[in-house]
Amino acid sequence: MDIISFDPSLRCTGIYYRVDDVEKSFTIQTHSSMDRMDVLAEHLDRIMQFLASFNKMTVKCIAVVEGYAYGIKNSRSMCQMAEVGGIVRGVLRYYRIPVIEIGPIVWKSIALGSHNVRAKKYTAKDKMMYHLLVAQKFGRRFETTDEADAYMMAWAFEQIIKGVSGLSPGAHDIRYRAEKIGVVTTNEQGVLKFV
Repeated sequence: MDIISFDPSLRCTGIYYRVDDVEKSFTIQTHSSMDRMDVLAEHLDRIMQFLASFNKMTVKCIAVVEGYAYGIKNSRSMCQMAEVGGIVRGVLRYYRIPVIEIGPIVWKSIALGSHNVRAKKYTAKDKMMYHLLVAQKFGRRFETTDEADAYMMAWAFEQIIKGVSGLSPGAHDIRYRAEKIGVVTTNEQGVLKFV
């Protein structure tokens, strides 16, 4: 099964996908000098254009979208992220691509270990250390943390489906959702696999 994952935000949305044997990760970025509503409109237009072309590349796909970061203290930032995330989910639904939402704490604890999960904003030094940690663990380098996040969300989701032991409590809910919407099934040995 093909997979696409999104780390949605107002100005820089990270995207990773794997269709057949082709993998790609990138960001959709919007100029920061624009008014917030113009940024939102342009950013969403770019995301929708990408999804229209992506939908032609795949027949059966699952989308993994980062859930909301409820720990954000700035309610305006939370609302903006909710706008982008909600429209991404809506467009995916329009194209009949099933969506699995995975919270930031869940996927980060699976991909990086619970001791590397941070709920606050990253400083420049933190971002450098984050990129080093990702490069060491996955052997990949990314241009932005958003791009790295999108890749690791897809990876974490696949670990959940494989039934890797010792995952965070939220992993059970994600497995249940994946079974409920019919993108995975349990085989005779009780192991989940993509449909």
